[in-house]
Amino acid sequence: MKIPPPITGLLVWFCGCCLPLAAHADVYYVDGKTGRDSADGRAPDGEHALATIQEAARRASPGDVITVAEGIYEGPIDLHIAGEPGRPITIQAASRKKNAVVITNAEPTLRKGATPWTLVDESLGLYRAPLARPTCRILYSGVDIQPYASLDALKTFVGLDGNPGPRHGYYYDEKAQMLYVRLHASGKYGSPNPADHLISAGPRTGGGSAGNNYDGPLFFNLGLRGNKPLHVIVDGFTFETPGYAGVYVDGSDVVVRNSWFLGCRAGVSGRRESADPSVTSNRVTVEFCDYSQYPAFDDMIELLELRKAGRLSVAPSKFPLFWWSRKGNGAGNNKTYETGICNLVGSDWIVRNNDIHDAFEGLSTWALRWSKGLVVAHNRLERLVDNAVESEDHTFGMKIYGNFIRNVVEPFSWQPLGGEPWPGSVYIYDNVVQSDLALNQLITVVSDWTPGWFKAGASSQNWEASWNTHMKDVPRDVVRAPGDGVVVFNNTVFFPGGEFLTRVQPPERKFENFRFVNNVSVAAGFSRQQEDIGSGITFSHNAWAYAPAGSDRGQVFAGVEGTVFPESSDAWIADMSKSLDEILEGAPWKDLPGAGVPSAAAAFAGAPEIRTVGAGLNGRPWKMPDTGPRE
Repeated sequence: MKIPPPITGLLVWFCGCCLPLAAHADVYYVDGKTGRDSADGRAPDGEHALATIQEAARRASPGDVITVAEGIYEGPIDLHIAGEPGRPITIQAASRKKNAVVITNAEPTLRKGATPWTLVDESLGLYRAPLARPTCRILYSGVDIQPYASLDALKTFVGLDGNPGPRHGYYYDEKAQMLYVRLHASGKYGSPNPADHLISAGPRTGGGSAGNNYDGPLFFNLGLRGNKPLHVIVDGFTFETPGYAGVYVDGSDVVVRNSWFLGCRAGVSGRRESADPSVTSNRVTVEFCDYSQYPAFDDMIELLELRKAGRLSVAPSKFPLFWWSRKGNGAGNNKTYETGICNLVGSDWIVRNNDIHDAFEGLSTWALRWSKGLVVAHNRLERLVDNAVESEDHTFGMKIYGNFIRNVVEPFSWQPLGGEPWPGSVYIYDNVVQSDLALNQLITVVSDWTPGWFKAGASSQNWEASWNTHMKDVPRDVVRAPGDGVVVFNNTVFFPGGEFLTRVQPPERKFENFRFVNNVSVAAGFSRQQEDIGSGITFSHNAWAYAPAGSDRGQVFAGVEGTVFPESSDAWIADMSKSLDEILEGAPWKDLPGAGVPSAAAAFAGAPEIRTVGAGLNGRPWKMPDTGPRE
């Protein structure tokens, strides 16, 4: 069998071409502290450096490089530049370290500490400061706090839906042009006095019902404009508090690498979503970046633990996922978190070798809804409140492989809300998922809801929502994934205390064209829903481990020629105290026979010849991906 070579660390590929760079390429230097836009830009010293990225970009030609010195650069930086195939224009930071070369849309006076703060209520730790424009994101010394819908809500830490919210946050009074903040009283993120912090207040969020559409330059930190092939590389910047995206790609053929995204709803955004690839941003690569909304995950854990201890002043409503306040129900229409590292993905994007952590999502519906040919490979996705990778509403030809997913509440999701066309073909393979037993037990005990590592189903909203009028004559009894369907093969999933399936469609609606082959699932149960799932989900040559005594549904997941390991033989894996290498090396399923997966041949050429179970195809040791910005 032929195993494709790893793609980590490479960028010989650019825009489908491997042409050599032109013999002559100019380098322009930018230094915001000492430079002058009247200089020649040909050396990094104060006599020659330019002052702005905009001026360097104005002078740059295909093949040229723009090197930007350490410092703070105020956005938005709106560029109209284009290289050529094999001769991209490169915009690179002089240092790739976090916060070394920062492009920020934060309100300048507040960020520089020149705006005074007034203590409003000492007992609450409530402060205020004037702010002339609406904001969708506040960071205090890099700590991300969510908005509350009213001043009373901030005072009580109660969301718009009546559920408890994180124990730090802000409220913006647009009429009075006043920003109110409460920082964490414990001191674990530093002083509760905002005057002791660097305060970054971004502008408003995007437009549209989901708040993710382009709505003017403040939408981004760095904009690459022109609906055409751009051939631009962006390398090594820290993007802080845009209205929406760190980098806005209006055209196609762009690489964003080695960058940091702080206070960004999305790291990189395309121009729009559409079934028509002629109007989307295509062939965009996002690699070796770091995307975070820290401390979104810690805020969730804190709320769960407070609820468990009976210390929340407000009891959660019947909605079990009360810690979802960042999804929007905490702050009304200020939807500022649900997206992930990308937004408005078009055709043939590659998202690889990134650290995506301490955020609400890894890649959500708003990122992928009309994506075509998306590759999500060799990333680390850790400490996420909802999903690592979603594949809805209409994504086509998506490949998710080689990723390490750690402590994500529900790692994979196939939950379309926009009706037909359903998502497919979707291939999920060679991933390792690892969640702590304590995390799944805490969620289950507090919410009476047990996470599943695969969430799937088409709810009635697909037929009944006002925007789904095209579904009125479509039968509701079966949901069939198109093309090769949803093919989940050769993954190793450690999900103790959780379950395999979270079903989000009614029991009378059946799945069709879903396959699970050669997977390992360490879980406490199959699904909370005990009804017959029908024959449209097929299982073959899987290994099921750590099944509770008396459970008989592990055999359903194991499927044809599969294997069930009872709890007594594999309880050692529940505490996850060993290293991942030790767990994989000593696994009892290591030598189980697998089966070929012909339905995945379009994604992985060797799929029909697979003969092993779990991640690490055909005995090849599974390797932890190399991720994050490289110095």
